[in-house]
Amino acid sequence: MKILSCLLSIAVVLSSMVFPVCADNTRFLTAWELQSELRAGINIGNSLDAFQGAGIADYGVGQETYWGNPRITRELLQAFADKGFSTVRLPVTWSTHTTGDYVIDSAWLARVKEVVEIALDEGFYVILNSHHDSYDVNPNNTDRLEYEKVADEVSAIWAQVAPYFKDYPDTLVFETMNEPNNPNGWTWYNGKNPDPQLVDAVNRLNSDAYNIIRNSGGNNDKRNIIFATAGASIEGLNAITDVPDEHILFEVHLYPNAEVASGETTKIVHTADEIAEIQARIGAPVVIDECGFISDWDSSYAEDGDRSIVAAKVMFEALSKYGIPSALWDNGYGFGILDRKTYEYKNGTAEGVALAALNAYGVRNPNQPKLGDIDNDGYLTVMDIVLYKQSLANWTSAPKLSDIINIADIDGDGKTDILDVVLLTREVIQAHA
Repeated sequence: MKILSCLLSIAVVLSSMVFPVCADNTRFLTAWELQSELRAGINIGNSLDAFQGAGIADYGVGQETYWGNPRITRELLQAFADKGFSTVRLPVTWSTHTTGDYVIDSAWLARVKEVVEIALDEGFYVILNSHHDSYDVNPNNTDRLEYEKVADEVSAIWAQVAPYFKDYPDTLVFETMNEPNNPNGWTWYNGKNPDPQLVDAVNRLNSDAYNIIRNSGGNNDKRNIIFATAGASIEGLNAITDVPDEHILFEVHLYPNAEVASGETTKIVHTADEIAEIQARIGAPVVIDECGFISDWDSSYAEDGDRSIVAAKVMFEALSKYGIPSALWDNGYGFGILDRKTYEYKNGTAEGVALAALNAYGVRNPNQPKLGDIDNDGYLTVMDIVLYKQSLANWTSAPKLSDIINIADIDGDGKTDILDVVLLTREVIQAHA
């Protein structure tokens, strides 16, 4: 309490000065800027998205382990950080943790928050989505995805999730949905003309989620949002006609199993070229926030480990040439990258695929200091505020501003000033609250 009281006192003094704090002073990257930051990512799949059954909420937070994976731990996220990944995508199924009127279980929200905060604390960009909800499972619709049958649930989910995370920094990214599709066939099998009704439904659902997020307060008025595309496909991407603001990206998923099996990688390069052309045309960046190479399953494609690694190298090099980031799908087993108990690579194929991504995009420096960590001790504390003020006053014992600008420019305006100190104070208060 003494520490918190001290922090609050500092905050009061600083806020009484003639340098007001406002939301516009908080750093928020545009979608294009974010795209260049995401680089090589990893999905922690078949965990927070696992469920006992559609519409069943009786198993509570225990559903996280229902598909055979242990609970997500800090050690797992540290292991991915140590390997050099920059981004973590957290697939989450919300609907099986709700009551009949779509109210999300508070214990489930708290568990998701716990994992999000661990990932942010480990220095990741975090993509938080709605994964296996009714637009995907769609148990009441055996023919095609219809907007009216899923709109209430999608809106209800984001009406609760968005305000719950509204004050988080721009390193938290929302994703409206995952692979919205027709139950009787994947969109990308339809060539260049996906089902118009599916495209219309996805566009309307994206719009609903967007309006809810943007009006939910806090930092959500400018938070980056990844819009779903029909089937998370190139065809769905090609059908995009509207980009509502500069903080919107679009998803595409790539699983080049056939190309791995055949050893023919030309199509992979052409796919990257096509995605780059489409993102230029629609004026919004794309993220491959799911892609995978089978590492540990018997497969009808009869993948060979060496060919998987070759194909991964081709794909990541082709995408990285355009600055299009990718996140490997790790489900803990067939597409697993790390063993979730030992935190080591599952096998040589998993390691080779991971290194293909990390080498193409560049390995994140796990020792990179945190923004605002002036004394470089790994934590945001009162001492960071004191040192920052001393640096502004040109104390000889304090760090030179020119040496710390990369971690001292809190609001991202290219300068180090008292506004940054105010923002740092707020961050320290939140860290110790």
